[in-house]
Parts: sequence; C-alpha cells; structure tokens
Amino acid sequence: MNYDKNVEIERLEFSDKLELLELLTQAFKEHPLIPTLGAKPEATGPLMNAFLDCFRGAKRALLYGIRKDNELVCASVSLDSTIEPSKPALIRFIFSLYRALGWRIAKEFEVVHKEEPKYEERYLELVILGTLPAYQRQGLGRKMLNFLYNEAKREEYKGIILVADRNTPAFQLYSKEGFMVDKEFTTGGATLCWMRLTF
Repeated sequence: MNYDKNVEIERLEFSDKLELLELLTQAFKEHPLIPTLGAKPEATGPLMNAFLDCFRGAKRALLYGIRKDNELVCASVSLDSTIEPSKPALIRFIFSLYRALGWRIAKEFEVVHKEEPKYEERYLELVILGTLPAYQRQGLGRKMLNFLYNEAKREEYKGIILVADRNTPAFQLYSKEGFMVDKEFTTGGATLCWMRLTF
C-alpha cells in the first residue's frame, strides 16, 4: 500500500469526460456500482456515461483525478449534499439507464436514492471514487480520500457521506478511515450501506 507522496491531485473538467469514462468503466467492471450488473460487465460503460452526463450540469460538482505515466488512474466525483440534480438531468439519467440497461437497473438506483438518510447538515457527498485495476492497492484511493477530507473541511462541510457495497474492498477502506454505517439496506442481492464521516 505504498504510494508516491509526490502524487498530485488535479481538478478535472467535463472536457476530461472520455478519459474519466474509460477509468470508471475499467474500475467498476469487477465491482459494479449496481449489483445486478455483476452478470453484465459490458453494461458498465453505458452506465458510467449516463452517470457522468447526469452530473455534468450539477452545481458544485467536484471532479478530481490522479495521473501517473500521463494517464488518469484514480478519480472522484463529489457533490454538495444539499443540492439535488436538476429534474431534467435526473429524467435524462433514468431514461439513459432504461435505454442501455432496462428498468430493473433504473429501479435499483431509485432504491439507493430513497434509502439515503436525511441529513440536516451540509455534507460533501462522495458519489464515486475509482482507480484503474493496475493501480489499485497502491494507496491512491486513500490519498484521494485524504484530499477530499481537506477540501470538505476548507469548504466548511460537516463531513463526508457515501454509499458502498458491504462486500467490496471500498467498504473496508471507508471503515478503516472512520466512516460509520448510518443505514444498511438490500437491493439487487447486495447489501449497501450509507456511510458517514463527521469532522
């Protein structure tokens, strides 16, 4: 779990979408964001494309990345928890999911959204954090998390919230970093947890 302490984290723009899409598609082929995609890894690309398009117009969407060897190898997408995506963006997202993957997938996303605890305070919501498989287990995800902690504190967020599959390495990482489970639920055969780290 050694990483180069000189690794720089940069702000990404939506003009980096193709590179970001490739990274997220590769990162989530083995551990899909939606449990039912486990049987359909070829659907990961269309899902990530719809996902990025949904957040393109979101106010205060934060995209950060780490490059090594001139390649984007780790990236995160975060939002202010008090700002909802616009209704048109959400409708486009659900329609894109339906077209690419069917209603069952769209329903799973709806369940995740409905199960989100209602937080009074303002949190930075870590929507996605992914690392290319060849660069996993090198501490880059942890480095990104530490960067996000500092950004969230600087912007006076109460903490960070996220959702994770209990049976993935990501859940273990978040637990080790001090995130607590606020709510646990099952969808698509997976146990998902809304987690929170308060500063």
